[in-house]
Amino acid sequence: FNWNEVDTYPTFTNCETLSEKEERKICFQNTLIGSVNHYLEAQNLVVSNDVNDTIILKIKIDRMGFLEVESINMHPETVQEIPKIDSLLRQSLKGIPKIYPAIKRNQQVTTAFELPVIVRIN
Repeated sequence: FNWNEVDTYPTFTNCETLSEKEERKICFQNTLIGSVNHYLEAQNLVVSNDVNDTIILKIKIDRMGFLEVESINMHPETVQEIPKIDSLLRQSLKGIPKIYPAIKRNQQVTTAFELPVIVRIN
């Protein structure tokens, strides 16, 4: 998916006041990443070896604003240290605010994108 192909990115209420398309995109991504980070921090994860990984979440937001995680790509070492990381990441996105879908030519459209999540645990 090419972000430039839509007139309006998916958004949250807290991003609605921003007028620039790029600002809204950044606000949307930061809100998602913030939700994931906040959830993971609350889990008090304990590891035997340090974890330093950028996990790529492939996400789809349908035209109704429903978010679906299509895939999660991470290093095998991350899974070894945090066996439940997949389910934790999926759970972290359950508490996000209502998403307003992307708009193209005044129609709500499905969008897909990658969300990088940096995980560092010492």
